[in-house]
Amino acid sequence: LPTIAGVYRGAALPTNTPGLPCIFDPHGRAGICGDWLLGSSVEAASLSGMALANH
Repeated sequence: LPTIAGVYRGAALPTNTPGLPCIFDPHGRAGICGDWLLGSSVEAASLSGMALANH
């Protein structure tokens, strides 16, 4: 059977973003990252992940 793969984009695209690369709580030592913080792209996701890794 042939395999069909595709990527659907558009269902959850953010209309506004906080403009922060990541959100980190130093007291709880917990953080979040993702493309939704900087925009909706692979580059935004990568920059967000690297920013959180540098905390």
